[in-house]
Amino acid sequence: MGRPVTPEIFWDRVKVTSLKSCWLYTGHIDTEGYGVVGFHMKTYKAHRFAAWLLGFVDSPSAPLDRKGDGFLLHTCDVKPCCNPTHWEIGTYRKNNLDAFRR
Repeated sequence: MGRPVTPEIFWDRVKVTSLKSCWLYTGHIDTEGYGVVGFHMKTYKAHRFAAWLLGFVDSPSAPLDRKGDGFLLHTCDVKPCCNPTHWEIGTYRKNNLDAFRR
């Protein structure tokens, strides 16, 4: 995946064209279509890393407890999107229900 990123390098890899459009992560994309970031010897989803940098979540890691909230849901359905206006914080169950409906 290359060298670990700093917050500055991370944001340099996010393509922002307008405030309303998806902000696409242009770094490494995994087999599921999500952007992935190496930071401090761990790998994180790019949207989750962005949410952590912006203070939306307490950790760049996904919550371990699937019964609680703290999951980052894309309202745009674009996996590499890092635009905070396209997210909502919810539960694992809500995320799966939204994915099933779409």
